[in-house]
This record gives sequence, C-alpha cells and structure tokens, in this order.
Amino acid sequence: MNLTPKFLLEMPITICKTCKKCCNDVPTIVLDYYTIYYILKAIDLPQYLHLLTDIVIYEVKSHDLNAASKTWQHWFGNNLLIDLTVPDQKGIYQIAALPKTRGKCPFLFPDGCLLQDYKPLTCKLFPYVWFQNNLMITSVCPLHNQNSENGSLSKNEIEQIENIVKEYKILANKYKKYYPNLLAKLQNHFDWRMVRFKHQ
Repeated sequence: MNLTPKFLLEMPITICKTCKKCCNDVPTIVLDYYTIYYILKAIDLPQYLHLLTDIVIYEVKSHDLNAASKTWQHWFGNNLLIDLTVPDQKGIYQIAALPKTRGKCPFLFPDGCLLQDYKPLTCKLFPYVWFQNNLMITSVCPLHNQNSENGSLSKNEIEQIENIVKEYKILANKYKKYYPNLLAKLQNHFDWRMVRFKHQ
C-alpha cells in the first residue's frame, strides 16, 4: 500500500480579509495523518526543528472520544476522531495536536502557512465549524458579524463543507491503522509530552 497521502481540499474563502485571527488565537488543532506525514518528511529542514517541540500527544479514553471530538472541533454531525486512528490494547487513543494557545500558530510564517496544502482539517475548514447542531461561521472570524443571518451558511457552502468532511473520512480511514506508528516514530525523535484528555 502506498502510504504517501494526497492533501485534503479546503474551503475557498475568497472574501477573507487575511486578518490572521484564525492563526493568532489558536484552538487545539488535531494533526491528521497527512499533516504528520508531511512533517516527518520535512523533519530535517531547519525551519521545522524548533516548531515541532510545540506538539503534544493527547491520550483519550474511548468513552471520552466524543467529548474530545467536540472540544477540538472534530465533530461535524459525527465523531471524526474515530476515522483518524485506532486505540491501543487498553482502549486509549493517542492523537497528536497543537495545544490551545492565545498566541500565534508556530507554523504561521510571514508568507503563509508552513504546512502548505497539508494543513490540518480544522485549518482547512476555518472559519466553518459545527456548533449547537448547526454548521456556521465561528464568532472568532470577522465574517461572522458580516453575515446577516448571524453566521448561517449558503447551500453551496454547506455542500462544500460536507464534501470536504466526506473526503476527510475516506482519507483518514485509509491510513488510520498507520497513524499510531507514524506518531511513534516522531515521539521517539522528539520525546513529545503526553497529556491525558480530561472531559470538563
């Protein structure tokens, strides 16, 4: 099997004002297989070395997986973390992520995102999120206030989001059993800290 993934499509936000609030008020961002793979391939590039220390590995128990998916914006009507990886023998899911921060994303450079086309799902879909059983524009984004329906979306936007999520599920499922091995390689290299997810 070819373990080189294609990159995931992203929402074309043509009316974006490039204020970069999305990259300067960063939520917990789950790193998907294609993002981790890209990082592993670029691991020896000097611009990456100091960035990778910001990544942590979250340990999530099976019964907390839905809560983690909603907390980390990996819930679009269903739990997308289930498609991302597989649990270990104790039923623990290990998931790499950039932890929530009020500072600039470490992968944001003056000329754009260092991850290029291999940005995580959260970044690919921003500013669109699933909130209170609806797709909407997050209030973090200035576009939320410009929308007369308080963040409601057009039929075309909803269809695009649904297509990206569908593609994500297919891509993630294809590589989910390889995700833990990829994390193990990087963990051995960087000794990332392990954090137990706690449902609030």
